[in-house]
Amino acid sequence: IASALRHYQRAWRWDPAAVSLLAEIVPLAFSLERSSEAVRYALLSAEHGHSDSLLLRRLALYVTEQGDWPRAVRLYRKWLAHQCFKEFYGSGYGEPEHGLLVEWGQQMIDRRPELDHGLDRHELLEFVQGIYDEYHHYCLFADIFDSLTETEHPKLQPNMLENWTQGKTLDDYRLKLRQEHGDLGKAAMDFTEGGYCTLYSEGAKLAGRGGLDEKIASACQRVYEDEVGHMLKGIIALDEYNLDVDGWALVKEKIVGQLRLRILMRNGQFSFPLSGERINEIFSGQIEPLAFDYTITDKAA
Repeated sequence: IASALRHYQRAWRWDPAAVSLLAEIVPLAFSLERSSEAVRYALLSAEHGHSDSLLLRRLALYVTEQGDWPRAVRLYRKWLAHQCFKEFYGSGYGEPEHGLLVEWGQQMIDRRPELDHGLDRHELLEFVQGIYDEYHHYCLFADIFDSLTETEHPKLQPNMLENWTQGKTLDDYRLKLRQEHGDLGKAAMDFTEGGYCTLYSEGAKLAGRGGLDEKIASACQRVYEDEVGHMLKGIIALDEYNLDVDGWALVKEKIVGQLRLRILMRNGQFSFPLSGERINEIFSGQIEPLAFDYTITDKAA
């Protein structure tokens, strides 16, 4: 392993543009218990756009604790930009040039003639509330991004945001699921909302640290409270279909498919800390599951 690490490091020095090499260096350094070295290369990977939002936040905390505030600000901004992309454009919805607002807004316009004539006013109210929630989440993170923006830089705009490779793979899968299976596909998507919302529940744990972390914690807490409700509605919606054995088999296939892609996406964005062997173990169930918090079920009432 040590020899492989040296070869990859030498290759990186010869060709710093080969960012994919960092994905090999980081897990090797971690496996050799050379944590500081692994973090250094993970930071390089992050600054070249090859890290996910949770990793970027953790790296930003690390460099903040090291006293490198300018670098921390760059990492926070990159993480927040990633998060803003997800909040504005969603996952499995519409085209990137439009975002959720346009797609959902068009749906509302299309169904307007049905109001109280096939479309209950409270059903439309719930739909409008969903639009508000998602756009509010974007505003929460965009405001934090702007608080870190120097005066010579413009405020964050949706057309400044970009998806990343692993995120797009999952997004494409979810979009195809919704297009091919309609409302049932949407319910299967909602069932996996936010990967049990762990990004937001973990972010909320920053509460009490003050400053920027306090802003992030507050935003994550609000998003968590909303997204848990969306997840629970997806669970309830699945029960309303009275599925037969084949129907449940299809739902299981699509839910597992999403969750596996989510694991692969996170692993790639975290610079591949998990080996292929460990991922196969996770896929086969050799992992301690998160305990379901049944106290949140009131949100689905």
